[in-house]
Amino acid sequence: MIDNLVITEPRKVETSEVINIVLAEDDIDDVFIFQLALNELKIDCKLNHALNGENLLALLKDLIPDIIFLDINIPCKDGLSCLREIRKNSTFDNVPVVLISGHNSSKYINDAFSNRANYYLIKANNLGRLVENLTAIFSIDWKKVMYYPPINQFVIGNMEGAA
Repeated sequence: MIDNLVITEPRKVETSEVINIVLAEDDIDDVFIFQLALNELKIDCKLNHALNGENLLALLKDLIPDIIFLDINIPCKDGLSCLREIRKNSTFDNVPVVLISGHNSSKYINDAFSNRANYYLIKANNLGRLVENLTAIFSIDWKKVMYYPPINQFVIGNMEGAA
C-alpha cells in the first residue's frame, strides 16, 4: 500500500556502470516503491528480486551482486539468518548488505550490526523519504570501499517515516 506518495524532482546518483542490485522482499508493494525510488534516482541498475530467504540464497549461488537489500522479516529464512549465511561466504566479503525493517528494535539493530550488515534501513512510508535514504546509501562508492559505519550512524531513516 502506498501512503502519501510524493513525486519530487528526479535526482541523478552518479555511477559509471550498471549496478547489480538484489532486493529480498516479500511485500510486492514495497518492491514497487523500491523500483520507483530507483527510477527517481535515475540509477542505471538491474534489480533482481527474491521473494523469500530461500530464493535469495539460491539466487546468490549464481550471482554476485553489487549490493543486497534484505528485508529482516522475509519468509522461509529470515533476513538475519540470510545475513549470517552471506557473511560466512567469503565470495560476498565485498558485497554490502543493507537490512530493511519496519521496526527500530534495538535487538534487530544490534543483531544486524554484530553480523556485519552495512546499514539498517527503516522502511519509509513515502517515496520521497525512501529516495532520500537510498541517496545516502548510493552516495558511497561501494566498489572502492566496504563501509561499516559506527553504530550511531548505522540506522538510516526513522520511525516517523516508517511503513
